[in-house]
Parts: sequence; C-alpha cells; structure tokens
Amino acid sequence: MTTPDTTEVTEAQLIREFSGLRQHSQRGQRAPHKPLLLLTALANVQQSGPRLLVFNKTLIEKMTALLDEFGRPLAPGGQQTVRDPFWRLEGDGHFWEVPQRQAILAQRAAGRRDKDINKGELVTAEATGGFRADVNAFLSAHPEVVHRLATLLLDAHFPASLHESILDAVGMAWTYVPVATRRVRDPGFRTEILRIYESRCCACGYDGRLGRASVGIEAAHIRWHSADGPDHPTNGLALCALHHKAFDVGAFGVTEGGVISVSQHYVESMVLGGQGLASLHGRSLPMPISGPADRAAGVFTAWHRAEVFRGPGRF
Repeated sequence: MTTPDTTEVTEAQLIREFSGLRQHSQRGQRAPHKPLLLLTALANVQQSGPRLLVFNKTLIEKMTALLDEFGRPLAPGGQQTVRDPFWRLEGDGHFWEVPQRQAILAQRAAGRRDKDINKGELVTAEATGGFRADVNAFLSAHPEVVHRLATLLLDAHFPASLHESILDAVGMAWTYVPVATRRVRDPGFRTEILRIYESRCCACGYDGRLGRASVGIEAAHIRWHSADGPDHPTNGLALCALHHKAFDVGAFGVTEGGVISVSQHYVESMVLGGQGLASLHGRSLPMPISGPADRAAGVFTAWHRAEVFRGPGRF
C-alpha cells in the first residue's frame, strides 16, 4: 500500500517539477508527449472535469491527434506513442498518479516483468491517470497557477506561433503569465533578422508597411528557441505571419542548399492571385544583405527537416 504523500502543494514546487520533466530526447530530438498531456490535464482542471483521465479510445485518439499536429514527424509507418507520458509522468514529481499502477504490475506475467507496459494492458485495466487529489484541489483553487504552468509548458516546448493553436486543440482558455524560463530571448534578434532580409518575407516576398512599421513580418527561428536554437542570424528567417505559422507546423522546410521544399501532405484549394504556398516549392531563399556568412545554416535547416517538416517534399 502506498504511503500518502503529505508534502504541501505549492506553486514553486509545481513550477520546479514541470520545468524538470524527464523526456526521451537525444541529439536535439523533440519529445512533446508529456507537455501535451499536461496541457490537456490542465484544461480539464479549468473545465472542472473528472480528476482522472481514463486511458481509453477517446484519450488515445485525442493524444494521437495532438502529437500528429504538434509533435515531431514520424518515419514512414511509425505510430505516435501515447502510453509513455500517461504511465511515466508519475516519476517526474509529486503531481501525477496512476492509481491502478500496483495492481497492473501485480497482474503481469512473470516472464514480462522486464518489459514496459503496453497500450493494450492499460486499456484492459481501465487505467486512469491525472493530478493527485491535493494537486488538483490546489489548481482548482488557484486558476492563475494553471495559466502560469500552461505558459511554462508552451514557452519551454513550442514556438509562440503555435501556442494559440495548441490551446484551442486542448480546449483551454488562457492568459499569458510571465514565468522565469531557462533562456532569455535576445531582444535584438528580430531587429537584426528584419534588417538583413529588408523586412521582406523570405518565402513570398511580402513587405507590407504602415508608415515606418512593418506589418505582419516576423523573425522566425529555424531551430526553435524552445529547442535551444540560438538568437543568431544563421538561425533566423524573416517570414510573414502566414508563412511563419506554416514553417513552424512543418508545411514547408528548407533544403541544405537553401531551397524551399513544400510538404506533399500540404493541400490548398483557393489561392488568391495564384501565389499559394505550393507555388513556392523550389524557390531559393534570398541572400541576406549582410552576405553569405549570415545565410541560414545547414545545421539548423537540417534540424527543422528532421524535427518539424512534414516530409517528404514535393517533386
């Protein structure tokens, strides 16, 4: 029988444990499984839903859809792993529990004790998982902490261009609450990127202005800032808001030679003026006015192709 944990729940404790999630990540690979599950659970608290989520077809389909849209691209024939975060979050601190854990482990065949739990076993056992009762009560009583934890997860694992889409997907109303993060963004990054690309989108050439101010032109990190991408010109592109979002969801990438590659999975039906994203396939990125030394570096475009781009590219 598990001894009750009498540790007092505090905001500082939750921030510390959410900041230290153990993730299977190597050589820069993204592992957003636990953050997406936690955002789903936080949305559930906000909606006053059941404390424990049931590991069933509904949850599996929801998590699979989130990972398909916001996770790293799969190899051909690959499947999203939704079991791991549900089962393993309990080891990341004192905030998550799977009440049936001991019963499931006790029922396992002797010859399988060295193997990990599989999805079918969790479904058969009607396993549930969620925030511990004391944590759930604390979060329910402190909605501002829910917002702060959501901010922490979003800032730490995803670019800002995807935050709203992720929140919509998990069903969460959210107010940005500043949280001390691991890395501070260089405020000069945007200024430098827009300067060297003359405030013009590297994909479509859009350069709208209102007076002296650019309208809808943004500095995009090729390797995301949340994935330790540096605030350096070789890791940045000036993109309009539309193509920044498309780049961050993997609708297009950049080849080693600096050529735009549009995903075969991307489709569009109505394009004004015939200048849709698909028509940009094969277009070379412009040379920054500062010269070749500031061109998008291959090490960063390679990361984007491996971790974000929904390949293969079009012929």
